[in-house]
Amino acid sequence: MRQLTEVINAGIQPLQNTGVQRHVESLGADSRAWIHRFVGPGLAALEAMTRPLAGRFSVGDALSFADLALVP
Repeated sequence: MRQLTEVINAGIQPLQNTGVQRHVESLGADSRAWIHRFVGPGLAALEAMTRPLAGRFSVGDALSFADLALVP
């Protein structure tokens, strides 16, 4: 659960924040393309890591912090 949460916390979530999006746009880049470039592979890695652990939720059948971190 902690490893999954850290993947979300450090590898996916910060890249989609509106502040990051605005900064990428201020550099003249397409923020949506930039986000898809990094968040897409991050979500794919998270899914691969979750697959052997998952039940109804990311880790078994009980809600965990990994699920709560993923929602936003």
